[in-house]
Amino acid sequence: DGERAPLVREPFELVAAGHIASEEVRRRLWARGLKIGKSKFTELLRNVVYVGQVRIPAWRDEPEETVRGLHEPLVSVDLFERVQAILSGRRG
Repeated sequence: DGERAPLVREPFELVAAGHIASEEVRRRLWARGLKIGKSKFTELLRNVVYVGQVRIPAWRDEPEETVRGLHEPLVSVDLFERVQAILSGRRG
């Protein structure tokens, strides 16, 4: 969705900058139309789909796997990884 893509990309950029807590980012975006709760916001920031990947769940003897999707990524791998580090408390 070209209209909402910036509202999804922006929280990655703001959280990665490290100047604003992720909850404050969520509140700011809520006021601008991204109506999302706290847990879903964290899921959004951890979702590999935004970096152009698809997670395939484990099934029977097959382990879970993450593969490259056919869709365009909304954020770069570097930006996504910086956000993951901040969320995990490794940086920030």
